[in-house]
Amino acid sequence: MKKKLILWSLIFISQFVVCQKNNKIYFTRNHIYRTTYSYGITEIIIHSDTTYTRRDWSMLNKKEWKDYKKYKPKLSVGKISFNGKNYVLNEFRNGNKSDFE
Repeated sequence: MKKKLILWSLIFISQFVVCQKNNKIYFTRNHIYRTTYSYGITEIIIHSDTTYTRRDWSMLNKKEWKDYKKYKPKLSVGKISFNGKNYVLNEFRNGNKSDFE
């Protein structure tokens, strides 16, 4: 009975160890120089399977940045390659590969 209890507890604990996510999130906000919007927010999530999700928000002014999640972002998804210590984001647009460095 004791062995079964230990075995089940180890299986239960191992489920939490294996199911952890290893996603890295990068966040930046800064002024953008466009005619309609003056402030931008970018969030890049790098997933453990070498893919990424990039979300871009454009705001009219700097005061709105704290409520950026209320707005609909521009999404882009792609694969990541490495150039030394740097990440290179590869996005596919209209069947053609374009690089963001």
